[in-house]
Order: sequence, then C-alpha cells, then structure tokens
Amino acid sequence: MTKKEKHQLINRDFLTFVEEEMDDRYIIEDNGDGGRVHLILEDGEGHGLGDSIDYHLSRHDVCAYNDCAPQIKDDIIVMEAKLEELIKQYEL
Repeated sequence: MTKKEKHQLINRDFLTFVEEEMDDRYIIEDNGDGGRVHLILEDGEGHGLGDSIDYHLSRHDVCAYNDCAPQIKDDIIVMEAKLEELIKQYEL
C-alpha cells in the first residue's frame, strides 16, 4: 500500500468515525480547498468559528480556537485518540 493510499484510508476512516460515533453532532464541510475539512458543531451556541474543528487532511490533526465550546474541547480529545489509533493501524 502506498503512502497516498494510507493517507486516504485514514481520512476515510476518521470522517466515518466522526459521522457515526459522534452522534451526528458535526456537519462535515469540505470547501474544496484540498487541505482541511471543517467539522461544525450542529447544535452550537452561535460562537461562530468557536463552534468548529479543523481537520488537516495530510497531517491528520485536529484543532480549534482556544475559546471554543466545552463540547468541542471534549470531542477533540476523543478525535486525537482515534487519529493516533488510525495512524498506528496504517503504519504511517
């Protein structure tokens, strides 16, 4: 399996995890910029960008603003653990 295929599988598995395991809390938005996917908290309290998480497709990391909603802070911890698991699984 090539490195590119490994990256694609990690992205696919991670986004599937977000859709299925995060209780549909997030809207997955891909603006076609090729580098990031925005995960927007569906029931956000109107904090604007504070209601979203950026997922970097090639680095396989997630980030959010410091003043984000508490739900996002909790979810980032779970997402980071899942990404670590996938990176080990695909030996990247």
